Amino acid sequence: MHDIELIQCPRSRVCGPGGGIRVLVWNVNSKSRSTVLLERIRDFDADIMLFQEMNADRSLRKHINKMGYGGAFVDCERYNWPPECMGSAVFSRFPFRETRFVELRRGRMPVAGKMPRRCYLEVEIAIEDDRTLTVGTAHLSPFGAFARRREHDLLVREVTKHRANFLFGGDLNVSPRSRLVRALNEDFQHLGPPLSEPSWPSSAFQKIFARRLDYAFGTPDVHVVDAHMVDGRPSDHRAIMLSVAL
Repeated sequence: MHDIELIQCPRSRVCGPGGGIRVLVWNVNSKSRSTVLLERIRDFDADIMLFQEMNADRSLRKHINKMGYGGAFVDCERYNWPPECMGSAVFSRFPFRETRFVELRRGRMPVAGKMPRRCYLEVEIAIEDDRTLTVGTAHLSPFGAFARRREHDLLVREVTKHRANFLFGGDLNVSPRSRLVRALNEDFQHLGPPLSEPSWPSSAFQKIFARRLDYAFGTPDVHVVDAHMVDGRPSDHRAIMLSVAL
């Protein structure tokens, strides 16, 4: 599958003037843990969820749909063992207006093996009749200097097309001092939590291997009410939980 797979929202959430919107940014790394993942989604109770490394199992997305979310999914990565496909997804209690994705690395999809495809997924969400919020997400490569630089440049090109009502979050696999984070900071505000807080790993080894790999950025009109890290287990990543107002 190379196109976006859509599941319509079963019911629409209504956000009053100035009402807060809960946004979850999370590399779910959902290899064979769908039951626990669904329990965590229920606990987080977010309005919009930006997922990376999500299992392509359609039944998982159907369960999330039954919880009141519409969804957009694009597959990006395939693995030989265990045999599975994963990708990026956006889920929302608000209805979708437009969706698109851009290949950041073509890779060898759909053949399993080296250099998996990398994609930027974007969805325009109708918060109210006269208000929209565009959200984007991506999971970038951890290896390959030249290919990573091209991914970063393509991502910056796509997200900087937006100057208002825009929020981006994902697993960028770079440090806070990286060229990519500096470039994003030039055009957007970092939405938090503070860059000193690690997002990986979400385990007892965090104090030893602590790294910041996951980020959230937005245009100046996205006002942060609250931003904090939450325990992302069973994933190896912590999740970013935001409360924002437009």
